[in-house]
Amino acid sequence: ALNAAPFNYSDPQQLLAFTSLNLVISEVSSKFNVSVANVFQAFATASAPYGGDTCEAGLLLKLANGTCDTHPNSTGQSLLASTVVGATPKK
Repeated sequence: ALNAAPFNYSDPQQLLAFTSLNLVISEVSSKFNVSVANVFQAFATASAPYGGDTCEAGLLLKLANGTCDTHPNSTGQSLLASTVVGATPKK
């Protein structure tokens, strides 16, 4: 499993919502002995130089108007994949 990342880590409402969601993901995964890849932390680290904005960090699909979609682009997808591959399996 993997947890979720907010679109902007500097937005307190997004941060609270995604932190709460990730807590549920962690609790449910734990009950089934499933590892959770920490996408939240990976995207936080990658977007930190951009004030926590995952769009500005180049992790999301750009729209014609210059804003971003909520889905990852190829860079974001690569980060997701490497985070999943690097997750420690539960035993």
